[in-house]
Amino acid sequence: MFRMHSDSAPGARPWWLGWPFVYGLALALRGGLFWAGAWRPGAFLAPDSFDYLRLAKGLWRLGVFGRFEAELFRVPGYPLFLSGFAWLNELAVPAAVAVQAVLDVGLVWVAGRLAREWGGGGAVAERAARWGALWQAASVAAAAGACVVLSDSLFALGLAGLLLGMVRATRPPPYTTRPAADPSWEPPFEERRFPNPPSNLFVPSAEGRFSHKQSSL
Repeated sequence: MFRMHSDSAPGARPWWLGWPFVYGLALALRGGLFWAGAWRPGAFLAPDSFDYLRLAKGLWRLGVFGRFEAELFRVPGYPLFLSGFAWLNELAVPAAVAVQAVLDVGLVWVAGRLAREWGGGGAVAERAARWGALWQAASVAAAAGACVVLSDSLFALGLAGLLLGMVRATRPPPYTTRPAADPSWEPPFEERRFPNPPSNLFVPSAEGRFSHKQSSL
């Protein structure tokens, strides 16, 4: 009489692990914090924000990193990002924070993709990717950090992107099928490495040390 819904079936994925909900949650949380801060003067600023803005204005107006002396405690990456909004004057800070919030939603995608690539693919890796993306999307600390003039969210995005690139670059090639007519066949050496992609980050250094010890004997 009653038909069971597909989400109620054994092993079905819960609705809150679906990608539309994860990205919608990330966008709603960061958008809500941005909207709430837009009506409060100084809500997007922290004590360190003023130094970042000062360096950004120096890059925009004078073309130098620092006004009267060299800056020793900060790198020019984040002030250079802020200087791209300096021409907006009073709207520079809200515009920069809005772009940061959108990029932080991109960090949710990078977190999920990194978990999938780290797991090597398959159902378990896909579930880990969805949990990792959901955790990042629901993080109030990450969302609040993206809505303040600080470099934390962009630094996290750059670091996660770097790790994702390293994992993808060290992923082993697909294993070659064993020929049935040649029982003595062995796969090439590069295909006999560890099947887990992150472990291959350390394989070249181990090979170099081993070959160096052999040559010294």
